[in-house]
Amino acid sequence: MDKILIIEDDIKIADVFFSIFKLSWPGAEITIAESGEQGIQNVEKIQPEIIILDIGLPDISGFEVIKDIRYFTDIPILVITARTDELDVVKALELGANDFISKPPRKMELIARIKALVRKKAIDNFNFGNISFDKTQRTIHIKDQKINLSIYESLIFEKLIMVAPNTATYTQLTECLWGEDNEENIKKLKVHIQYLRTKIEKTTNISSVIVNRSGLGYFLRNP
Repeated sequence: MDKILIIEDDIKIADVFFSIFKLSWPGAEITIAESGEQGIQNVEKIQPEIIILDIGLPDISGFEVIKDIRYFTDIPILVITARTDELDVVKALELGANDFISKPPRKMELIARIKALVRKKAIDNFNFGNISFDKTQRTIHIKDQKINLSIYESLIFEKLIMVAPNTATYTQLTECLWGEDNEENIKKLKVHIQYLRTKIEKTTNISSVIVNRSGLGYFLRNP
């Protein structure tokens, strides 16, 4: 874990989290935001691996922060709250939070929950040769070049890299995207593939990363 973002207006609580992380992950880069708006800006700016979010913030609620963050990223969010109302926890989880913990945090419980989220995130990362794919961030890295993907592009690339170096068939890809394999969906798939190829080539100057196997589907070529 390289980057942790703590969105918490109570500086004493934030310092507790900071100290725990510094002891447990001494190499981590920890950023503290004291408001919801600042937190959202920092998510976009630093792209942390984990977000620790307080529900009660001075400007906008933690619920609004979760909704805004989920518009553009699936970074794991651990909600912290002093509230005992179960409905608050349920609401946070329904909006897209991944887990919750009461404050003040207990060190061992916090570490266990964070490690669980990190393990789950690790499952969402795939590699093939010089290509890496982050399912959570919906990004591809090819030779240090980063490509941001749309939802459809991310689903396509996930299927391609999961079967690499083998071929992902038209059936596998169309059923992954639309739940049905037919000619219309294959045509739509080809359009998305072309957009994705163009995006990769413009960013990396590398062509033919996604290769068509005529009549069967597509496969990844390691650049």
